[in-house]
Amino acid sequence: MGNKDKKRFYAVARGHSTGIFRSWQQCEAQVKGYSGASFKGFATEQEAQNFLRMNGCTESHKSSDADRTTAKRYTEAAASITQRKRPRSADAPQVIIAIQFDGGSRGNPGRAGSGAVVRITQQTPSSASDNSATTQWQTKTWHARSFVPMSATNNEAEYNGVIVGLSIAAEELRKLHPNAERTFSVELHIQGDSNLVIQQMQKQWKVNKESLKPYFEEAMRLLEEEIQPEECTMLHVYRSDNRLADPRQRSNEYRK
Repeated sequence: MGNKDKKRFYAVARGHSTGIFRSWQQCEAQVKGYSGASFKGFATEQEAQNFLRMNGCTESHKSSDADRTTAKRYTEAAASITQRKRPRSADAPQVIIAIQFDGGSRGNPGRAGSGAVVRITQQTPSSASDNSATTQWQTKTWHARSFVPMSATNNEAEYNGVIVGLSIAAEELRKLHPNAERTFSVELHIQGDSNLVIQQMQKQWKVNKESLKPYFEEAMRLLEEEIQPEECTMLHVYRSDNRLADPRQRSNEYRK
């Protein structure tokens, strides 16, 4: 009961209704009896929103104005993980990219592998039967793993995982605008259980180890030159919340 009291925002990605709820009772009503329900409690609303986006959920239960006022001071703690990269056009269709990455080494250094899960949710306008404008969302998911071709450390394998995810996202974005200027805005969310990778990519920590610098440079090149998101969020999570990206859990379903 004590743990539930600390969780003020409950995100439901799969349930009878999806979104963010302010009490466990509301959350429980959405997931009870629902096969394959996906939900989690968070201390901040920002973390709950990130969880929904990472799971390809684009519609959310709306909190009341009173709820939002009460929650304001709790959201400030997580605000630093969101970086505005470029100005966003309010009229541009939106593409939301969610990347989960992981990596590990047997021996550290030793034989190493990496994994990534990439979800791309695209906003596509369509015409309803009454000629009114409607919005549809389409989500595609890629599961990938990659063996590092040389002896590597855990940190190098983790970086390789985020590079795998960013490479998939960059290639898919090129398919959306192959020969023309981009006509949509990109929102990027990166999640992993390597705090070192997250902090270094946010430029909060310096990259002191020479062996990590090529990995860091390639990851930032893909992020800043290839994907060029209008908004980028990076979130460090516990290993138990990052199992989908674990290279030991998935076969390679993405091949170039």
